[in-house]
Amino acid sequence: MSFAALLVLPNSRLRSLISLMLMDHGCKVDSATDLAEARHRLEARTYSVCLVNREHAPAAAEDFLALLAGDSPSTIRIAVGEGSAPVDLVLTAEAHARKHREQIDALLARRPMAHTKERIVPVPEVAPPPPPPPPPPEPRHLTVISAAAREMWQAVTKAASTPGDILLVGEPGCEFEVVAREIVRLSTDSDTGPIHLDHPHVQEETLRSLDSLARLSTEPLQFVLINELASLSSDSRHELLDHLLRRRAEISKPGIRTRFILAAPAEPVDAFLGGVLARDLLPLVTSTVSIPPLRERVADIPVIARDIVFKLADLNPSQRPRRLDASSLAVLESQLWRRNHEELVYVLRRATLSCTQRVIQPSHLQPHLGRNPRADNGTPVDFLMTAADHRAR
Repeated sequence: MSFAALLVLPNSRLRSLISLMLMDHGCKVDSATDLAEARHRLEARTYSVCLVNREHAPAAAEDFLALLAGDSPSTIRIAVGEGSAPVDLVLTAEAHARKHREQIDALLARRPMAHTKERIVPVPEVAPPPPPPPPPPEPRHLTVISAAAREMWQAVTKAASTPGDILLVGEPGCEFEVVAREIVRLSTDSDTGPIHLDHPHVQEETLRSLDSLARLSTEPLQFVLINELASLSSDSRHELLDHLLRRRAEISKPGIRTRFILAAPAEPVDAFLGGVLARDLLPLVTSTVSIPPLRERVADIPVIARDIVFKLADLNPSQRPRRLDASSLAVLESQLWRRNHEELVYVLRRATLSCTQRVIQPSHLQPHLGRNPRADNGTPVDFLMTAADHRAR
């Protein structure tokens, strides 16, 4: 479009008359009912003609006309009513329409209109918002409800991101295998778990299993869980750790890295493992994860117990699945669990075998509470490691 006019006139009759006159001169007419709307329109384009009613909000109208004179000097400024701001034509609202036409025709004949131009309003560059942080990793095999378990999980996620060896410290029977599996999953995005060295009672077999590392080390990152160190004598423990360090040095090659996860009792580690660890392994340990005893994770016990019962049903398809009622859960929550998760598995397994009903009652639990599971043929390590897997499936 070549010409455009902006009319800031609350008076609808006068606005209609002036619009028709300007349209006869080839103008497209835009209207604004107040000065705020007029300012908004002026931000988008320049106008050939701008007509403002000074009699409506005189002070604001004067400011607007002064701004228009400085910002768009080529715009023909027409005002209704007297004022101090410079304009090209002053109209009187009470004048006859013929008088208005004569004045506008004479002005436009004397001063040709400038072409209207669209204003290019620069759009400030706004940096895109930063991507939201990734959600914190969620446990897959561990039950994390209690405050102690949440603190342990924070240590697990931190340990998974460190490059060195990891030390797991806890009481006998804690979930060393499950914690190690979570560390491997978070570090490698694989749920295969670590390589296990869990034959402490037959040391020769343990040392032979170390030789298998040379065959298994095909992935860029391997984890080796060294569990049950407390079961070894001091001499055997030193020999095992010394052999382990030599074997890692022998299989080391570019692109292949082996990290050790050591499970140790909750006491001074260097005093327990002796000089080999203090001299060679301890400087390589970059993270320590303290596994709280089960009695400090009372809020986790109902979920852990239900997972174990489900797992027992999977392992014994011929038996009907059992469930624990509220009174049985209360009994489990009140125990000290000196053998921790291992003892809980033992009690529930025995209760399931003795229960002929669908619901496990406290009477099924009582005969087995407080007993040492190791005194009764032990507890399978593979079951301890996968007791929480039912929830993952």
